[in-house]
Amino acid sequence: MKGSPSRGSKGPAPPARDAVPPPSAEGAQERGEAAQRRRGEIVDSQVHVWAVDTPQRPWIPGTASMAGRPHYGIDELTRDMAEAGVDAAVLVPPGAWEGYWNDLVLDAAVRWPTRFAAMVNIDPVAPDTARTLGALLSSPGARGLRLGLSQGARREAFARGELGWLWGLLEERRTPTAIFVPGLLDAAEAVARAHPKLPLALCHLSMNLRHLNPDVDAVIDRLVRLADCPNVSVKVSAVPLQSAMPYPFEDMHAPLERVLRAFGAERLFWGSDHTRLADHAENGANYAQSRRLFTEALPFLSGRERDAVMGGSLCRWLDWPQAGAATRSEA
Repeated sequence: MKGSPSRGSKGPAPPARDAVPPPSAEGAQERGEAAQRRRGEIVDSQVHVWAVDTPQRPWIPGTASMAGRPHYGIDELTRDMAEAGVDAAVLVPPGAWEGYWNDLVLDAAVRWPTRFAAMVNIDPVAPDTARTLGALLSSPGARGLRLGLSQGARREAFARGELGWLWGLLEERRTPTAIFVPGLLDAAEAVARAHPKLPLALCHLSMNLRHLNPDVDAVIDRLVRLADCPNVSVKVSAVPLQSAMPYPFEDMHAPLERVLRAFGAERLFWGSDHTRLADHAENGANYAQSRRLFTEALPFLSGRERDAVMGGSLCRWLDWPQAGAATRSEA
């Protein structure tokens, strides 16, 4: 990248568009045909990448220990994807430590559009977010928004229903929006029902990733009650972190089957969040195990369901039909 990118964007962004109309029937057919041609390709719904902490591009103070390593860039990710058998990935800035820098993920999505897509990150309670969000969402490479609403002022604002302006804007644009809201599914349901045309995905089964949930079944009980909201999907991501067992993480098989039966494979998106998997309770898990859990270890998944969960459904949700189509030629 040339020069120093401004915080929260990659260079000058094009003007914000007003509203994005629903996809046409012809476009939907083309995307379906593209997905059919690519059956079997593996697309990861969430991977973090980040650059080093510098004065020109600073992290949030005091968060270095959360990252686990000083940087994790596109070269490292590309190597790890190849070793794990993953064809394409959605890049998410790690807001917990790097803050709201979107330049790295947007640059990669523009340079390698069949391998990477970007879901940009914002601070919804920052005073200038409403003014800058439209331009950010219109940035080349951006296919949606990912919000971490699990802590601090962001969590409080979400829980109190104070982000209505944001949901209205995103619904008008039909922006695919992924939210991490452990313990806040009542608030998530309220948003989904008030904004039925907002494509909404719940990250990590809405489970807390900082520790094992003491009652996974209770979280799943609450989660599946949202299945009657047709605009709600679920990212079945970072699943090893919720298991107290080594691969193949058998204590998570029944919860995953419940979610599949409730939402259907067309609304489930596999994801690894693989840079966090070393925190797994049983001396760490790895990227390949996260993928193999779904491709090899879940007997209740049919072949068609597996193809959907492992990429087909996500690519339709993001309107990303070219995902994985030319990965090898871009190497």
